[in-house]
Amino acid sequence: MIFSLLPVERRIYRHYARYGICDPEDIDINLIAETFGITIVITDAHSMLLDQTIVIDRRMTEDNQRESFFHELAHFILHTGNQLTLHPLFVSQQEVRANRLAMSLAAPSWMIFRLIEKDRPLFDQAPYLAGRFLLPLSFMLKRLYTLYRVYESIRTERRKS
Repeated sequence: MIFSLLPVERRIYRHYARYGICDPEDIDINLIAETFGITIVITDAHSMLLDQTIVIDRRMTEDNQRESFFHELAHFILHTGNQLTLHPLFVSQQEVRANRLAMSLAAPSWMIFRLIEKDRPLFDQAPYLAGRFLLPLSFMLKRLYTLYRVYESIRTERRKS
């Protein structure tokens, strides 16, 4: 598989490197929140972003809390305003973009590619990677599928030229 960082991944790499975040075990949501000037509140309420506070539902499992944190962090990075006042199609677009960025924040490609075994099928490694990044298996499968599609399209384009 061809590996070079996409622009969004380069920005995340530089941000994480500035704070010593180099391996999955370094991806501490409290540290990352601090680097963005965000407060985390864990309570019995649905996860959401309120100004510079990310509310995380304590009733969720830890891996789902992490997924939720990165989704809300993506909203913080990408969006302004209140979704309650937006047209549903615009809200849907914001959710898609936040989900995409959350994948890169929670499981950066450069970390994944350092961990995978090249001679094993990529998707067979999803449980191991989900455990290393402390994320739900369903999230990691989506992340791997997204990476596979992106890098396969790059490889196909390079073959054509």
